[in-house]
Amino acid sequence: MLLAAIFGIVGLIFIINGISDRFCKKPVGIYHNLRTPSSDQISDVKAYNKAVGNLYLLYALYFIFNGIILFIDPVKTTIIVVTATFPLALGIMFYYELKIVPKYFI
Repeated sequence: MLLAAIFGIVGLIFIINGISDRFCKKPVGIYHNLRTPSSDQISDVKAYNKAVGNLYLLYALYFIFNGIILFIDPVKTTIIVVTATFPLALGIMFYYELKIVPKYFI
């Protein structure tokens, strides 16, 4: 039960981050350990932030889905978390690097 609440809280944090990124005026970064791009590096800041915000919202849905499944069957959640978390994170990074960066970076 506590773990389901933690998944829900993490999902909520990602939702808040995704929504705030979508409406931010300055470019946002997806990698928190790197410097965020400057406005002169991005061709369309609004569209770029919307794309990055959508990635955060996708990740939030994954966490909320796991929290809901955890209430129903903890074993299935464990299997999903172990097998899907790393590939999903890699998929988000690949999508960012292969689709968003070439489209919006000058």
